[in-house]
Amino acid sequence: MDFFEIAKQGSIEEWQTQLEEGQSPNIHDTFGTTPLSWIFKMDRLDLFVFAIQHGADPCFPYQNQGNVFFDILTKNSNKFLNCLYDVSEHWIQSPNLLSPDRSGNLLFHRSVSEGFERLWEILKKKLNSDILRKRNEEGRTLFLEAIVESNETIAIEILTFDSTVILDTDTENKNFLHLAAERNLDSIIESVIDWPNMNGKSLEVHNLLELEDVAGNTPLFLSASADATESLFLLLNLDANPFIYGENNESITRLLDREKFSHTFKIWKQFVIKKLLLGEEYPKQSLAVQFIKSEKPFKPEELAQAKRMDLV
Repeated sequence: MDFFEIAKQGSIEEWQTQLEEGQSPNIHDTFGTTPLSWIFKMDRLDLFVFAIQHGADPCFPYQNQGNVFFDILTKNSNKFLNCLYDVSEHWIQSPNLLSPDRSGNLLFHRSVSEGFERLWEILKKKLNSDILRKRNEEGRTLFLEAIVESNETIAIEILTFDSTVILDTDTENKNFLHLAAERNLDSIIESVIDWPNMNGKSLEVHNLLELEDVAGNTPLFLSASADATESLFLLLNLDANPFIYGENNESITRLLDREKFSHTFKIWKQFVIKKLLLGEEYPKQSLAVQFIKSEKPFKPEELAQAKRMDLV
């Protein structure tokens, strides 16, 4: 019997015999899958454990990408997942650890995106700068994936390992502020900004506030387009420029008015009026005047509140 036959109907003893004869269990059948894949399909947990403990690699890729590890994650088979966790010392050094699934995700990405906390605890011991720069199907690094999933714990762990990840961008040139703002994840923005070691990186964060994605949108514009009031308020108070234009050269105020995002528009107006009351003390005063004259976002009574009727 070969490994595939043993996987379907053979015994641990027969598997051992194949190993003693020098055969490798990391092979493909005509479907491009592996003996471990068949063991999983046949629900043979005892043989699965023995096989991994004796040379079978759950990270060994299928011929068309993916592997049995990803199959088990996709099916969320707890007993096989727990088995993989329990025998992690036998696969954590696998040369195939960075093999992707059929969508281009690594095990690292899947552990973050799907909340497999125990898997992350195992994998994070293997983190290095190269792995932190690996991207999934959306072009997101592990840090950006943690942001999207609003996983504060993992995001901070990655930041602690390498603080330069705050500069990561995906294939649409979106940084962590873009991704969090358009999902209204204000709490994770605060967590990253308040991270103790971020104190010396205020310039980097400020630059990220004004970075445009490929469509020409800043994080603040994306928060407005998503009617993400909490994120918009937070970004404004982080000194994001309120007087911006996004894709199709649409102003933030025209967007808010067109979409009838009245509460978010109100927050924007209240912030700007508060700044206008500062007069020349407001660093963006001239920019504000130019924007308000051009876009006319305020009613006369609102400008009266800001003591800037000259802008009507």
